[in-house]
Order: sequence, then structure tokens, then C-alpha cells
Amino acid sequence: MLDWWAFGLPKYQPEPANWPELKLAELLPERGALGDYLEDLPPGERLATLLDTLDPADVDDFSLVEVVAAFKRMEAWSAAKAARAAATLAERSSVNPTWPTIVAGRATGECVVGPELAMRLRVSKQAAVKLVACGHAFGTAFEPTGQALEEGLIDFPRAQAIVTTLHDLPAEVAVTAQLEVLDKAPGRTLRQVQQDLARAVIAVDPDSADARHLAARKKRCVNRPQPMEDGMARMSAVLPAADAIALDTALEAAARSAKNSGDRRTLDQLRADSLALMGHTALSLGHIGPYPAPSCTCDCRERCDCRSSSAGGTAPVDGTAPAAEAPPPASGAAPGDSTAPAAGAPPPAGTALTSGSASPVQSAPRLADGPPHPGHRLPGGGLPMVRLGMLGGGRSDIRITVPISVLLPGPRDPGVTAVDRVPEPVAELEGYGPVPPVVARALSAGGVWRRLVTDATGTQVLDVGRTRYQPPTAIADHVRERDGTCIVPSCSVPARNCDLDHIHEWQDGGVTSADNLGPACTGDHAIKSIGAFTVAYASDRTYAWTTPTGHGYLRRPDGTIITLPRRTAEGLRTKGKEAVRSGRPVDASLVDAVLAEVSAGTDVGGRWAPRGEATGQPWPGLEHAPAWSGGDEPPF
Repeated sequence: MLDWWAFGLPKYQPEPANWPELKLAELLPERGALGDYLEDLPPGERLATLLDTLDPADVDDFSLVEVVAAFKRMEAWSAAKAARAAATLAERSSVNPTWPTIVAGRATGECVVGPELAMRLRVSKQAAVKLVACGHAFGTAFEPTGQALEEGLIDFPRAQAIVTTLHDLPAEVAVTAQLEVLDKAPGRTLRQVQQDLARAVIAVDPDSADARHLAARKKRCVNRPQPMEDGMARMSAVLPAADAIALDTALEAAARSAKNSGDRRTLDQLRADSLALMGHTALSLGHIGPYPAPSCTCDCRERCDCRSSSAGGTAPVDGTAPAAEAPPPASGAAPGDSTAPAAGAPPPAGTALTSGSASPVQSAPRLADGPPHPGHRLPGGGLPMVRLGMLGGGRSDIRITVPISVLLPGPRDPGVTAVDRVPEPVAELEGYGPVPPVVARALSAGGVWRRLVTDATGTQVLDVGRTRYQPPTAIADHVRERDGTCIVPSCSVPARNCDLDHIHEWQDGGVTSADNLGPACTGDHAIKSIGAFTVAYASDRTYAWTTPTGHGYLRRPDGTIITLPRRTAEGLRTKGKEAVRSGRPVDASLVDAVLAEVSAGTDVGGRWAPRGEATGQPWPGLEHAPAWSGGDEPPF
């Protein structure tokens, strides 16, 4: 074996421990030198150590831009590592519980890694699942994309766009399109990469474009409102291009019509107000779409005298005209003629005018079970009327909880500052969250008041034991108003869009009562029924969850998530499994005790260790048990 000196090479000298300080001392005096050094430094331990050492206040402008870019490369590097770790977790048996084979008709291999990561990362289940999907993809056909992300050449949004766009395509199409886009992706924005992907897919496989569109059309959706600051919210939609253009054209036409009439709002404001009007109109009338009205008697498609009486085309489903200022009489009708129908009013019950005929014929209103599919309309080119259904067992309406101090505000002392003022109750809009007082009072002024079912009068039945599985209306309303959203950590689906789940399962002896019920969205309800997670509640409706990997979380009534120490989570999980076997629910006082300890000795990060460990009673059953054993009852 030859030594280093045989080749005339200098002797290797390890870097000193303070190499970052020495390197910065060398580079900082010269303007731009640090930036030149950082520009070519790949992400990893060395770059992280150097960035952690420097003080941005000491860096020149040119180099500071490169410092930001270096941090973003580290962010991409970390994202790639996180995605790969998430994909590895998804393969573990703990997050892939199976139904006992003795249960007929039950599926096996139901992965719960999405909820597991969502609770820990405080993200939505969809975001957690996408992270896992990207990690899987980076280890298979999308390894070049994963490598580019790990090297900091692209960020995670661009890498995710490549994976989500191509992963459902045939392998040869996905690989070819990926390589076509990836070469220039480091110099392209997210929007440009998305356009490049669409272009590459069509160029690589033009014959399958129609089939891909039909498959993509199945993923159309409207995302729920995302809260923003100052009482505002953001909504987005994924629609077929033709439907998106139709909606955009309608909003633009309505905005420009108002603008041409002298409205002083901006076009953006008018477009937003027009879209909001569509929702408020549907809630007010109880349906979406036009009210069936007499068609044109002369079979023309232009506005004419014979259609002016039905130009409004909308009316409440009960047949009563909305309370509004009466429009001018139809053309050809004498003023004060009581026989001429007003614009917007429904036709006489059971009558309609058919095209090409001036005589009325009997015709039932044309109702549809749901909106038409993309590209489809009712026979004859008509548009359907779709009734609004119920949400959470009640009518579809806007619900807001307004404290009396907000509804009837008292005089304020202008000399009291925000620091001295005692925090006041805040109004809450269901499905959104806290709103400013002006919004709360405006909604309350024109809203429908509903009494919260809280048993304050002592007349409401909030426990029917095991006499029935489905809760009565009083219990259902009370539970939904009490919890507000899905009770699973990181989930914010409004309660009225959720199922009502028995905390201690019905088949394990649970009762139908307000205490033993909690809202759970459809996906979380199914996952809880598998039995891989345990849940118990405190007297203040803090929910204690444990997961298959041994993690534990407290979900506070306001939705805040507290991570529990591992030992505490193991103890709660043991108690939860014992409750299933014994048929007796976990006592709320147990969760109260855990909550009290956490409140006294930890922050939201959950770094608390149990106090008094030497003298206190240890948690029972600290062994790592499976979700269930062969002798357990099926957890469903």
C-alpha cells in the first residue's frame, strides 16, 4: 500500500473546528467574495454550518442575495430529505393496519400515514399525503426530479408540480416529459414549469390528450375558503377550461355593466361582489339555476316583448316573489294592468308557454338531482334548477356566533390603549373563524337567529344512552355548535359537514350522548374506525389522541395542538386500548390530569417531561403493543 508521500501530495490536514469563522474572516472584507463562494456551494452540512455562523448584518448587499439563495437551497435539500423519510414511514407496518381476516368484506392495508404526519406537522392530510407521494416518486421514475430538488436546483413546489402532473401517465410518457422539462426547470418559475409540463405531455403523446382531459376532469373541485387576515378569505377552483371561461366571462360582463352604469367600485371589486351575489342568491332562493319561466312565443333568441315578463327568470322555490321594488311593467302592458306578470315573478302555477305557441300548456318545473356534468345541458338547451340540500341536519345558511358585547357594544374610553384593555370576546363565522365586529353586526342584522342547544334551560335531552344509535336533533346541534370543526388535530372541516362519531365506539359499549359524540369528517371518521388511533376527551372538550407510531397530541377547544411526551402518549394509548377491551370509556378526569400537567410544565412545542417521576405512579403498560391482538374484538 503506497503512502500519500509516494505521489508527492501534500499531507492531509483536517479543518479546524472554527473553520466557519476563519472562512468568513477571509471572505467578508472583500465585497461580493462571500456571494461568489456561496453561489457554487451545494446544500448540505457544510453550507448549513456556514450559514448558521454568519451574521447577515455583516454581509454586503451582493452577498446577502446569495445568502438568501443559499438558505432556499437548504430548504429544498431539507424538503427532499423529508419527502424520502415520509415515504419510508409509509412502508412501516405501524401505519398500515389491517382488518382482522375473520371480518368479511373488510379491506386490508389501509395506510394512515397521512393523518399521522398531518397531526405532527400541523398541515392538512392532503398536504401530508402529497409529501409521501413525492417521496415515493423520488425513489422510482422521478429520481432525476428528486436529485434536482436535493441539489437545490429547483424548489419543492416545482418538484411537486412535476410529480403530480406526470405520475398518473404511462411510464414512458412521464419519463420523457420529465426529462424534457427538467433541463431548464432551474431557470423557470413555477407557472412556467406548469406550462412546460402541459406542453411537453401533449408533444410527447398527442394521441392521448383527450383521454387525459377526461381523466383530469374527474379531479375538478372547489377548495374550501382559506382564512386570510382582517376578515378576508381566499377561494380557488379547479374547473374544465370551458367552465372556467364561462364563469370568468359572466363575472367580467357583470362588472363592466355596473362600471358602465357609473359604479365607482373597481373591476376587481365588482367581479368579487358578483361572485358573492351568486352564493347569497342561491342561499336566499333555496336553489341554484333559473326558475322555470315561460319561453319565447315567437321562437326567437333575442330579447323581445313576449319574453320581457320572464326576463328575471328567478323566484323562490315556494312560488312567492321576493320582496323588492317592482320593476316596470312588461312592454305592451298598460300601466296598472294587474293581469300582466311582473318581471322576475313565477308563472301561474302549473302553466308554461311552449316555443312557437301562444297558448299556455301544463308543465311541471324542470328540477334536476344535481348540476349537469361538464359539457352537458338539459334537452333543448335549458339549464336545470338544483335545490339546496341540508347541511348538518339543518337548512343551508350562514351561521355566526356573536357575543352580546359585540352585538351591543358599550361606550369605549379613548384613553385606554390596547395594552391596558381587557381582551373581549370575538365573533366567529362558521367555516372561517374570527371576524371583525363590523362584519359580525352586518351579518347578524340580516341573518336568521338560532338558539344554541346548550341545555341552559334544563329542558334539552343530551343523552339517550343506548336506546338509539343516531343522535336526535337536539344532541346533534349541540355537539356541532360546541366543537365547531372536526375534532382530529390539523383538520378544520366545519362541524356541519362532518359525521357525528361516537368517541367510545358504539360496538364497544359507547352511548349516544353529547359527551360521547364529536364531529369527524368522512375521511377521519373512517380512519378512527380502523382502530389504529385512540381518542379520549377532557371535561373542557380537549381531545387526547394517540397514533400508531406512539405519538400523542392534545387538541384544545380552539384547535391548538400540543405534542405530548412519548411516555405520556404511551400511557394514554394503553388506557385507550383497555377501554376497547373493557367496554368502559376513558374517564375525562384522566385527560384533565394530563392537561393540567402540560399546562403547568410545557410550552406548545411539547418538550415537557412528567414531573415527580420518582414518586408519582407510573403509567401502566408501557410496552409497545400492536393496534389489536388476535383475541380483541374488531375495532369497527
